[in-house]
Amino acid sequence: MTSLINKNKIYTVEEFVNLPDDNKRYELIDGKLKEQTGFTCDHGRLSTDLLYELIKFLEGPNSVLGEALTNCAFELNSKTVVQPDAAFISAKRLAGIDSSKPFPGGPDLVIEVISSDDIWSELISKIRLYQSYGVTLVWLVDPFDQSVFVYRPNQNAQLLSILDVLSGEDVLPGFTLPVKDLFP
Repeated sequence: MTSLINKNKIYTVEEFVNLPDDNKRYELIDGKLKEQTGFTCDHGRLSTDLLYELIKFLEGPNSVLGEALTNCAFELNSKTVVQPDAAFISAKRLAGIDSSKPFPGGPDLVIEVISSDDIWSELISKIRLYQSYGVTLVWLVDPFDQSVFVYRPNQNAQLLSILDVLSGEDVLPGFTLPVKDLFP
C-alpha cells in the first residue's frame, strides 16, 4: 500500500493537521515532516510518570495554575508544529483557546524524554526552537544516565542527577520531584 504522505513536500500547518493517519507520529519543522520514533515502553513509562506527577500536583488548589498535557500539538509558526512528550500550559494562556486545533504558541513547560535513536544536535536545536517561541522551562530527561537537563532562556543548561530535586520554579510554583523518583 502506497502512503498518501509525501515526506519531501513542504507543508503548511493546515495541510499537516489534515494529513491522513498512517499510524506514525510526525512533527512539522519548517514545513518538513519529521517522523517521531523511539517510543519504547520505557520511554512511555517515564513520560507517563512525569505527566502523572504534574497532574497530581495540579489537583485541588493548584488546579487554577493550568493543565498538564501529552499528545498535544503546538503551532509555533505557520510551518512548525511540535508535540513534546508532555507539557504544561498556564490557565491564563488556555483561556479562549480552540482545543480542537493545535495550541497557538509554545507551552510554558516542555518535557522531552531522550530516546535511543535521538541525535543530540537535533535535541539541542529543538530546545532552542522551543525557547525562541517563549517556552520558559524545558526538562530533557535522560533515562540512560538517570539525569535531567533543565533549560531556561538565556542560561546554561543545569544537569540534575539522582541526588537532586526537579523544581517547577516560577512556571509551576511549589512543584518538586526528586530525580531519583523518576528512575526506580
